[in-house]
Amino acid sequence: MKHARLAFLVYLSIFGCFANCETVIHPEPMLIIQGLGNGYSSPAVAPDRIYVTGELEGTGYLSAFYNKGQLIWKVAYGKEWDENFRGSRAAPTLADSLIYTSSGSGDIACFKAETGEKRWSVNMIRDLNGVNAVFG
Repeated sequence: MKHARLAFLVYLSIFGCFANCETVIHPEPMLIIQGLGNGYSSPAVAPDRIYVTGELEGTGYLSAFYNKGQLIWKVAYGKEWDENFRGSRAAPTLADSLIYTSSGSGDIACFKAETGEKRWSVNMIRDLNGVNAVFG
């Protein structure tokens, strides 16, 4: 079965209708990045970069882009959920100069936001005796 590829859209405008509106303003995309893989997560947006996750062939990838869409780096962060509704689930988290990811199979990783160099990783199911939730 072919899976749809995630197309990441960044919007500048805000929807302009709150109540009793006849016209809804739909923003135009500022940027479209294709080929990220399958996923359901939101991006992390910094002043000069966009970080986004996606799943390709069962592996989760974290990608960093300049705001104009040029790829800076792309790294694997672990096995993603690939049984049904495959794809990345958690938005990357940016804190100071580090970015964190979490996969649907329990892999948590920390990378340098500037270079994508892995600082550490752990599997919360295998290494920390966690339990993976099936749904919800």
